[in-house]
Amino acid sequence: MLVDEREHIRELGYRRILRARQIGPKKKTVRNFLAPKINFQASDYIQIINWNSFAVYPPLMLRDLSEDDVKSLINSDTTSIREIQKFPCHTQAVERCVKLVTEASNKVCVHKARNGYIRATLKSRSVLRNFSKKSDFKCVVDIKKKKYKIQ
Repeated sequence: MLVDEREHIRELGYRRILRARQIGPKKKTVRNFLAPKINFQASDYIQIINWNSFAVYPPLMLRDLSEDDVKSLINSDTTSIREIQKFPCHTQAVERCVKLVTEASNKVCVHKARNGYIRATLKSRSVLRNFSKKSDFKCVVDIKKKKYKIQ
């Protein structure tokens, strides 16, 4: 919301940050993530979730900035806050991609070869079967039976 082009949306984001800073826990605790219910009839992205139905925490990226600094970033015509905020969320999928690129750069030095390595790895992963539950996985060789046959 802080990077929206509409000024009233940026102001709403600022007010929500201030409220989250006031309500949020003062001591450091582990937060339990609960996915909010999604409003599929929303006409704008700010209406997708009900902000009052769950605990809201202030954004970690802005925790070192004072309220005046956040306000000045929102009101300024420069794109500094917009440039700061344009990065992907740190999710498990992002971690996998970072790991893959790191492996590729360690194994291959040339740009074309590195790109080919990444594409080949992603292609081979897409071919592998996905299991929704552990019980769906069937091992080809039963280790217990093989163990008894050897002895």
